[in-house]
Amino acid sequence: EREEEEEEEEDEGPPVADNEAEQEEVKALLAEENIAVLAEEDKEKLTALDSLTGCPRPEDTLLFALPVCAPYQALQSYKFKVKLVPGTAKKGKAARQGMELLARIPEATQRERDLIRGVPEIAMINAMVGTVKISMPGMVKLRQDDKKSKKAAAKAKHS
Repeated sequence: EREEEEEEEEDEGPPVADNEAEQEEVKALLAEENIAVLAEEDKEKLTALDSLTGCPRPEDTLLFALPVCAPYQALQSYKFKVKLVPGTAKKGKAARQGMELLARIPEATQRERDLIRGVPEIAMINAMVGTVKISMPGMVKLRQDDKKSKKAAAKAKHS
């Protein structure tokens, strides 16, 4: 009796259509939603690395952020990236700067910001090579906005 209960609980994957008409309807709905269904042999080939993305879509469920160090050209399609060039900043300071810059990108959702801030500093440091200088598109504007907000806060404090 316990074996029967266990077998009933082992329902994996989407429900299977009983007839061809239902299967065609399911295929049409999936095609309409731009959802690709993998063949069984392709599903078996997938690994945990295949679930990682550098450019998350709005409908994706984000579980964690992962620091990656690679040639800048390889990261062009990534949504969040900073450029590390040889410089004088120590790894810890550069990691904190990079995290803060990425978390302040205007297009980032609150969940993305939380995940970026949740990356352990040691994980970021381990991904880096040597002393660096950080740069990224829009970094100058972010720093100018920072200065403006600090000046406004100081002005309000003195008034």
